[in-house]
Amino acid sequence: MSITITHDATYDTERNLAADIYEPSKPNGAAVVLIHGGGWAGGDKSADADMGAFYAEAGYLTAIPNYSLTPTAYFPQPNDDVAHAIEWLKASPYTFDRHRLAAVGYSVGGTMAAEMAIRFGVPAVSLSGMFAHDVWLAAHPDVEAHPLAEVAAVHPEVAGPAGPVGPVDQFYKWFLLNYFHGDAAQATDASPAYRVNENTGSMLLINSYHELTPISEVTAMQQAFADQQLPVWVRLLPGTRHAKAYFDDVKADTLAFLADVLQR
Repeated sequence: MSITITHDATYDTERNLAADIYEPSKPNGAAVVLIHGGGWAGGDKSADADMGAFYAEAGYLTAIPNYSLTPTAYFPQPNDDVAHAIEWLKASPYTFDRHRLAAVGYSVGGTMAAEMAIRFGVPAVSLSGMFAHDVWLAAHPDVEAHPLAEVAAVHPEVAGPAGPVGPVDQFYKWFLLNYFHGDAAQATDASPAYRVNENTGSMLLINSYHELTPISEVTAMQQAFADQQLPVWVRLLPGTRHAKAYFDDVKADTLAFLADVLQR
């Protein structure tokens, strides 16, 4: 299936934020907003052209927005940016059913996909998202926070070509605290698991057993959905791969979920 790509469609002139749009030649009438990872400190929409093309070829109008990163902005600005991108897409002239939109994200993008499910009631796919920041921080008071490059200088095995490999607690703590600008008191307010409510969109949670994002993040969100008696799907993978590193293995799962929750 051929697709049409529009690069750098500005959705926020004040913050100079843009999205790349992937339009399918045979649209199914639904849309996906794809949210990149990067620890809220890096990443760019251009790195996800493969995922944009994948969902567009499956029939979904796909938008990949950039959002504010540290040190330009901190929590909660990235969430507000992605919400703005969704509102912009809904108000745009692009053709799709405004009631058939989902958020898909990986790593911290998976966290923000969950935020969009809470804010807008849209379904979400989260690959290795983080959902209960305060619990993790409270359980790791003695971990020293370091950027991934610093950790990898001592332990090069933790930095794979497709992202962090296995648990890297020093980096995990670093990007959480960096997102809060050093104020760990914000961790509870920033944790989506506590704000799941009866209007939250259904969710597919995917994680590897021994990766950067601990499996406890999935169980925390799964329990939040159970408490609200909401539908939630979970796919757990063996090994140490994080987020986009295992995307090829779960492509079919994400399409099956989207087809189910975005039925006409």
